[in-house]
Parts: sequence; structure tokens; C-alpha cells
Amino acid sequence: MDIVISNPDGGSSTIADGFVYISSVPVLASLSPSAGDVAGSTAVTLIGSNLDTVVTVSFGGQAVTAFNSQSATQLVLLTPVASQAGVVTVSVSNPFGTDASLTFNYTRQPIISTVDPSEGSAGDIITLTGRNFDSGARIFFGSVEATSIISFTDADGNRAFSVTVPDQSEADFEGPVDIRVLNADGSEDTRLAAFGYVFSPLQAISNVSVAEFRINSIPVINGDVIDSTITQVEITLTQAVGISGRVSINVGSAAGASLGTAGTTFGGNGTVTMNSLAISLNASSVKVTINVTEAGGDTVSYNYTFTVTSVTDETALIGIPLNYPNPFKPGSGQQTAIGFKLNKADTVTLYLYSITGQLLWKTTHTGNVGYNQLSWDGRSDFGAVVGNGLYIYKLVASGKVLGTGKLVVLD
Repeated sequence: MDIVISNPDGGSSTIADGFVYISSVPVLASLSPSAGDVAGSTAVTLIGSNLDTVVTVSFGGQAVTAFNSQSATQLVLLTPVASQAGVVTVSVSNPFGTDASLTFNYTRQPIISTVDPSEGSAGDIITLTGRNFDSGARIFFGSVEATSIISFTDADGNRAFSVTVPDQSEADFEGPVDIRVLNADGSEDTRLAAFGYVFSPLQAISNVSVAEFRINSIPVINGDVIDSTITQVEITLTQAVGISGRVSINVGSAAGASLGTAGTTFGGNGTVTMNSLAISLNASSVKVTINVTEAGGDTVSYNYTFTVTSVTDETALIGIPLNYPNPFKPGSGQQTAIGFKLNKADTVTLYLYSITGQLLWKTTHTGNVGYNQLSWDGRSDFGAVVGNGLYIYKLVASGKVLGTGKLVVLD
């Protein structure tokens, strides 16, 4: 823009392009995520320019004036509650103007509240509660979809489900699985490590089935940690009266080298016990094959892969500890559940630290073989709710750190 200087006598002077106006109107480029639940509190990041001067963000007319963080190019906030699902306009305003070029899709996001019981076997019936479930929602245990689902209304007036636990593929089974609810509109919620399978992966052969598999008197499933010396194997069988046959095992390294075999016949219901095996394992992992052969000659084999510990009395985690929800909101009364799996019963202490290493909370738990769970309400040992941020926890047993994990508080 030119600058013109004029005197009272009519004389003037012009400076060509002497001044440039810089617009401070906020400009939106993108936002992420572009959809969230009608209940609000979805963390949304706005990207654009002149955002450091924004005083109000509106979602369909619902104003937000408090932001989690704010800079010239980025603004982070929590969405307000919406009265109904649908697409709304997102606008940002400052004293210089408004930009309303983006939209946000409010959905009735399914939220899983409880899984009861949280462990069991294929064929068991469990109950899922929460909110915003479609009557025809699909439910997955890991990657396996449940096919028997009954919808009902719970005491709070929300839709809930009675679900028959689907069978897991023996080759894919590794421990507690995520449960995912998928609505017809594509909205979904996943609860991590929500269900622990407690079963022998052995399946029925004709009229014979296997209920439990034990090594050295400890129940085991695929992926467990076992002792380096196998002295006893127990396989609990159920079958029709009058059926007879033979059970044998083959223990070998992951590479397939045979380290030992044992076998015995069975007849009627009961437990097949193989004692004094004296199988010494010299590899970090071992493959065990169980063969069930009926008297008629039909045979089926089942494979397990175990991690081997060289110290028979050493406590160890199976897999890694996980917590859900993560992030969580203790300021709203929410708790996070920390789940972990032990190879043996032991007393476990959980220590939780700030990112700077300050010990904030600890708790001691009498751990059982298999899946265990602790809950934290976001309060320190002094009773105060901790602030937003990243926190580190570790699990200790018998003076040894079993594993560590991270969780986020985001109120």
C-alpha cells in the first residue's frame, strides 16, 4: 500500500508500497482426529496459522475457551459435549475475525466398561457392558470374531451383550487378548488384554477332549515360561465311556531336535500322568507336541511353544505388563487397570514413578500363576491426584525387576 503525506497548502509526497498490512485472522488447515464421541472430551489438535491469538473455538456452536496447549500453528483442546450425533462446523475466532472452514463428526462412540468374567475358556459366556453399542455390533476376541451374541438392556438402561467366547487358533494364541466392539457405522472401542484364555489348546478328537495340561504340576498354555527340567506331565482327559487309546508327548527344541518322549494308555475319564521323565532342556525355547490316539487309530497332534527358564524357582513375567485405559482421567474418577501374567505364584510389588524418577505410589499384590490385575486411581501415596503427564511403573518380585510399563494421565 502507498503512503501519501499531504501538507495544508496542497503539497504531497508518495512512498510507493510503503506499508503492508499483515492479517491476524486465524486460518485453519486441518484437525485430527476428525471424529469423536458425543460425550465430548476427545483430544483434538488444530493446525493452522495465527492460532496463538484465538480466544474461542466452537464445535457446532458449543464454545471452548480453555485449551490444553496453544501456539501460532497448533492448538490442542478437548471437544465439548454434543446434543446429538452428526457433522458440525468447527470455527476459531480472535478479535480480528473467524475461520470456519473445517468440520468435526460427532459419533456415538462405543465404550466398553466391563468384561465379566475377564478370563475363561472357549464356549464360556461372558457379559460386556458399556454404552453406545449397536444391537448388531460385531465383537472380536483378538482377531477372532464372536458368532454367538445376545443383546440386552442393563440396569443403567444401556445396551449390553452376553457373548459366547470364541475358540482361538492354537498357532495364534499367546495369552490375554484384546476385546473390540465394532458398530455398523465403523465406530469402535478396544479394551486391551481384556480377556485371558484359560484352557488347553487341545481340541476334541472324535469323542475325546483334553481339559488341562500341566508340566511339573503347573497348569500351562501356549507361550508360558516353564522349568528347564521336566519331571512330570499331566493331561486331564474327558471322553465318552468305553473309549480307550494312547497319549504320548514329544519334547524338542525349537529347531526340532528330539529331547525325550513318554507315553501311556488311557481308558475312561481321568488324568493321564507321566512321571520321572527327566527331560533336561538346553535351549531358550522348546516345542512340545502332544499326540492323542484313539484305539481305532485316529491321531491328532497339538503343538505348544514355551520359553525355558534356567532357574526353576525364578519368578518371571509371561509377556509384558499392559494397562487400560491409557491415557486415563483420574480427575474424573477413572482408574487404570495394570495387567500382567506370572509363571508362578509370588508376592509382587508395583512401584510407580514420575518421569523425573520420584516415587509416587506403590502397592503389594499376592500374585497367582497366570493373569493378575492391579488398579490405580491416579493418586499418590499422599492422597493427591497426580498431574497430567507420563509415568513409569515397574513390577518387582523377590528383589528382581520383572518388567516395566508406561502410562499417561490426561485429565
